[in-house]
This record gives sequence, C-alpha cells and structure tokens, in this order.
Amino acid sequence: MNKNNPHSKKLVEYLDGNLSADEIEEFEKTINEDGDLKKELVLTGRVIDAIEGHAFKQMLMKIHDQHFGSTGDQGKHSEPS
Repeated sequence: MNKNNPHSKKLVEYLDGNLSADEIEEFEKTINEDGDLKKELVLTGRVIDAIEGHAFKQMLMKIHDQHFGSTGDQGKHSEPS
C-alpha cells in the first residue's frame, strides 16, 4: 500500500467493507477515474487475500495437530502399510 496516496486509508476501509453506501459510490467513482488507484486496489486485495489464506492454513494446521498429531512433515502423507 502506498502511504503517500491520500486514498490508501479509504482503500483499506473499502476492502474491509467499512464504508457507507454513499462512501462506496464516491470511492468507486474515484477508482474508475484513477488507473493507478485501481491497480493499487487490486494489489492490496491480493495481499489481504494471501494473508488471510495463510492465517486460515495455520489455523487448520493447529486444529490438525491438536486432533491428529504434529504436521512437522509439512503435510506430507504416508501410505498405510
């Protein structure tokens, strides 16, 4: 995220769903008029998705460890004998 961009805070609020209907309409108009902001929106969304995906994977690994033992082998599965 570009901290020098005056829209950066609004961009995160938009992605998090924390804007009112009027703010969404206004911000989407701004996005459509600013190609660089649109690119930043896409990239920031991808970063957030990756972070959330990693956190979800970590949570699943913890649950697996609690119920089935350690995932120290990083998820490799061995064939039953």
